[in-house]
Amino acid sequence: MIKEYNYTNQIIPSILEKDILVVENKIKEYSCLTNNLHIDICDGLYVKNVTWLPDKDAVYDVFANNNLNLEFDMMVTSENLEKYLTIIITFSMEKIILHYDAFENKKDIKRHILFIKDKLSSAEVGIAFKSDQFLNIDHIYNDENIKEAIKYCDYIQIMGISIIGIQGQPLDTRSILSANVLNSYLTKICLKKMIQIDGGINLETIKLFKFVYNLYFGVNNFVVGSFIKNNSDKKLTFDLLSKVF
Repeated sequence: MIKEYNYTNQIIPSILEKDILVVENKIKEYSCLTNNLHIDICDGLYVKNVTWLPDKDAVYDVFANNNLNLEFDMMVTSENLEKYLTIIITFSMEKIILHYDAFENKKDIKRHILFIKDKLSSAEVGIAFKSDQFLNIDHIYNDENIKEAIKYCDYIQIMGISIIGIQGQPLDTRSILSANVLNSYLTKICLKKMIQIDGGINLETIKLFKFVYNLYFGVNNFVVGSFIKNNSDKKLTFDLLSKVF
C-alpha cells in the first residue's frame, strides 16, 4: 500500500560528520530545536565524502531515542546499501532516503523500498533526485523508471546543491525549477507526495521556493546543514527559517 503523506512544513537540521561521537553531540544539540533530524551517511564511493558508517558490531545508543524522528540519507552505492540498511532498520528511526542515481539497475529501487517496508513497516522511504532531474516534465512522462520510483516512494527529496555529500555550497537554482516541474507532474496525475529540498538553504534562498510552496503540491520540508551548523545562535537561526512560511 502506498502511503499518502500528511503535509506539514518543517525545517530539518542536517548532520554530516565523520565521527559517530560528533554525530551524538550534534543530535543532543539539535534535539533542543526540533525532534526531526536528518543524518547523512556517505560511503566515499557514490559521493566523494566519507562519513561514519554503520558497523554491525557497534552499539548505537544514540539512535535509541524514541522521542526523535530520525531520517537517514543513504548516499552510498547500491552494492553497499543493503549491508547498511540491515543495521539502520534496527535503530529507532522514521525515514530512510535512497538516491535514485546510486542505482545502476533502477529496478532495484522498488526492491529496496519493499525490503525496508518488510523489515520496518512504519518507516517512510524517500527517493532523492539531483537538482536538475526534473527540468522538463516530458522527461518524467517518458521515463518509466522515474515514474515507478515516484509511485512507490513515500516522499521525494530534490537536492538543492550540485555536488552531493558536501555541505556549505550555494543553492543550485535548478532545484527551484525541478520542484516546480515535479509539482506540476504530481498535480496532473493526482498523486500526493511530500517534497523536500536538501542543501543550499539559508534565509534568502528559502524564500525563492515560496512561489512553489504556494502551489497545491509544494515544497514542504527544507533540510538545512551548514547554515545552522555555522551560526552560533542555532535556536534563533532555526526559528527565523521556520517563520519564512
